[in-house]
Amino acid sequence: MSSVKYKGYEISASPTQISENGEWDLRVVIYKEDNSESKEFVGKNTFDSREKAEERAVKFGKFIIEGYFPEYSLDDMK
Repeated sequence: MSSVKYKGYEISASPTQISENGEWDLRVVIYKEDNSESKEFVGKNTFDSREKAEERAVKFGKFIIEGYFPEYSLDDMK
């Protein structure tokens, strides 16, 4: 599992393998930097390797923090 700190949050990539097809889902947990709260998000994409899914999950987390996806909100964590 890879994680990075970004703008007061920690982004933790946590993809899981889908048993039906062997692909990996786009799953990320975003923690407040003080670890007082966290929230999990699952995207719609899948990937053929864990490494690709983790790489994209970190980008996905950054986009969520930046507010690019209104349907994935951190408002209740601020």
